Amino acid sequence: MVIDKESKKEIVLVSKDVLKKMNQMLIKEGMSDNHPVHLLRNLVPYEEYLLQLAGQLDNKMSYVDERMQTTTITNLVKRTFESFGDSVDGKFECTEHDIFLDMVRVWQLIHALNVNSVAFGNCLPTSVVVECFYHRLKPLFEKAIASGKRSKTHKSNSSKTSEKINNDTKEVSHHNDSKRSVLIDGKPFKCNGVKVKGDSVKTYTKYFQCNIVWDQSDGSKWKPHNEVAKRAGKNVYPHQLVKCEGTMLGIFTTKNGKQTQQFQPGSKPHICYNRSVAHGVPMETRIPMILIVSSSSWNIDRHAIDSMKTALSNVSKKWWVNQANCGSKRQYLKELSSEKSLEMVRKQAESFVGKYMRNFVSKMYPSLTHCKVGALRSRGDQSQFDLQGTLHRDYLDDVDKKIPEERPQSIIIALDPFVLLYENDSDYHDDSVGSQSVAKGEAVLFTSSLRHAGGSNGTTEDKTWKYRLFTYIVSELGSIVFSHILFLS
Repeated sequence: MVIDKESKKEIVLVSKDVLKKMNQMLIKEGMSDNHPVHLLRNLVPYEEYLLQLAGQLDNKMSYVDERMQTTTITNLVKRTFESFGDSVDGKFECTEHDIFLDMVRVWQLIHALNVNSVAFGNCLPTSVVVECFYHRLKPLFEKAIASGKRSKTHKSNSSKTSEKINNDTKEVSHHNDSKRSVLIDGKPFKCNGVKVKGDSVKTYTKYFQCNIVWDQSDGSKWKPHNEVAKRAGKNVYPHQLVKCEGTMLGIFTTKNGKQTQQFQPGSKPHICYNRSVAHGVPMETRIPMILIVSSSSWNIDRHAIDSMKTALSNVSKKWWVNQANCGSKRQYLKELSSEKSLEMVRKQAESFVGKYMRNFVSKMYPSLTHCKVGALRSRGDQSQFDLQGTLHRDYLDDVDKKIPEERPQSIIIALDPFVLLYENDSDYHDDSVGSQSVAKGEAVLFTSSLRHAGGSNGTTEDKTWKYRLFTYIVSELGSIVFSHILFLS
């Protein structure tokens, strides 16, 4: 809770029970149309802003935790952002439970600023990102409040329901090293492994994977795998099935002579919660474009960039091909993936690109396992959009049939500064075409859905070539029709 220092009046944030229920609902219902990591990442830039607000509030208010320890509003904000910052900054080993808990904590702060706007001095202005995040979770808050009221009046019914769910999981004993499947809330899980600890009293830790599949051969429906297996041989093929790779941990032990069991969310989220799958085409849920600024630990320095530029500039001009309708002002290295004489340049480019892939892309999109590397160069002040008169996509529309996590991405890495033009498809933008400046050593990652074009990268008087690397990133080989493909291990 927050205490007004002048009036000593308590300003309630959100009760612990309600936060707990919100977290449980997030885990149960999923957030497939707005993945939690994406939502949290959008809020990272607002940390400094909220810290500035906290600085204004410190003189008037203080925060009191559950142990009645008092701290400043600034420390509360810092503590909250440090917690979910670990999830956003690349520590993807955290569980779905941890990520959702961080989401709820941040939402609690924004909710307090909205509900107690008078007490807080009306200091939270409107923001598209904050409002989107706030209203996305508010229905769950309202459900949690309603659920709390119902639980008080229907406690006995809830107990019976809970008992029934527990009985469902106890139909088969798992206090052994067997790899039996388990049914939780009607959802089947198969066991992929068992670890045993202890001598006289053993604890069995079992690793389960969701056994729900998306059957494209039957109107694109989520269903248990065994239902599909019954139709095997009747025009059902593996490529028409998409597996949910959500995981769960089961711990079975004995305490004081009584067998106990508990189930925890695993490290991989469920995609079978995705309610946006309709008419065989899942809704686009990915962030359209992300600017990547490399960490110092990636060892990408000026020497590495200049070395890559030198290697490309030494390539004979016969290998550089003009882009469609761009004349000699914009070119790409068409045979980089196949020409034997360019093998050393290709390997250097793959090594350079690999640092961005391993340290960022593969962690954010583990389903993307293959890539093809290329190179671009341009000069003069005319953009690709000026010369071609249109924006374009890098992939055919067929890739939209994949689930969002498996759809291709593209990445362009700046060996020289460049500008990327892209389509604004939201009504809050003033212009239909936006621009993203990318500094030397930075990269921009964008989805297969994003229509884009190269921007102006110089002036009429500047005749020097500006270089950059690009990469097509896919989940299966068939999505790239080129001769040399790099497997992302």
